[in-house]
Amino acid sequence: MVGGLTAALLLAALPAGAASGPVELGMLDATWAKVNDYQANIVADEFDADTRQERHFHFSYLRPDHVKAEIMDGPLRGMVAIWNGDKVIVFHHGIIASVRVAFPLHDHVVTSPRGNTVASADFGEALACFDAHAEFVRAHEGPEIDGLQTTELVLGGDSPIACPGYSDRDVAAVTKDALVVDAHTDLPLRHMRYAGDTLLEEWDIHNLRVNTGLTLADFR
Repeated sequence: MVGGLTAALLLAALPAGAASGPVELGMLDATWAKVNDYQANIVADEFDADTRQERHFHFSYLRPDHVKAEIMDGPLRGMVAIWNGDKVIVFHHGIIASVRVAFPLHDHVVTSPRGNTVASADFGEALACFDAHAEFVRAHEGPEIDGLQTTELVLGGDSPIACPGYSDRDVAAVTKDALVVDAHTDLPLRHMRYAGDTLLEEWDIHNLRVNTGLTLADFR
């Protein structure tokens, strides 16, 4: 359900900084180290052979492990998933909103086609993997997105990367992980994962707002 969403990709308690690698990675580390919470609209695309699934989410995140994902469009539209580090609580907007069901984090009901979970909103895991393998990260000018200049950070190798937080399918397949950030603010705009040159997952991040004052009351 709520993968990658999951971006990916998205945000959390970040490492102090990469020991090596491009200066742009250190700048991203420094920016996200100051983030306590965020809200964003995310368009998640996942590909499996000739199958594509697109979903539109509204994500809310609060450190260290509080996530609320609302499906705004696509399969299971109107579904809401809340995670506070344990079970995922699911309900639907409308007259049955009071009916809530708990699922394990990796249950197929609450994972995306490629096995991503609502915990993917913790961008810290993705960034920590870039930092852990900083010597394999390359930075270059990224695509223009909505008129904004971007920088693309690419972590890649000849074999699967197996970053923490990857689904089992991604552990076995992903050889390139890419983050596109606003060149002026260092805020993420897009997150992609590939097997070779084949795109597996893409998360476009819109209307990202950080440090909005979310509290635990927003995750009930």
